[in-house]
Amino acid sequence: SDVCSSDLEERALFVYGSFEIVDETGEDTVLIVKRGGGRIAFVALNFTSRLQEFDFPQGIGSTDLVFSTLEFASSTSTLDAYEGRLYLTLE
Repeated sequence: SDVCSSDLEERALFVYGSFEIVDETGEDTVLIVKRGGGRIAFVALNFTSRLQEFDFPQGIGSTDLVFSTLEFASSTSTLDAYEGRLYLTLE
């Protein structure tokens, strides 16, 4: 994929990139944005047995999904029970 094209780019994003917790008040979900090397990573995690709604941060959309803990992840902004997703896009 063009988004994950080299180890150096991955380090620029995941090791050295800036880190932001999107919703610090959420008790059931964790939403994290990392920015670096001209790319954005968004991680959405659901720590409950219930469906959880979340909002995509600006610049990230459902088509940017690259990984889910589910075999067939939904393209909506609703996480399944105990689901985690990773979205990647260019800045």
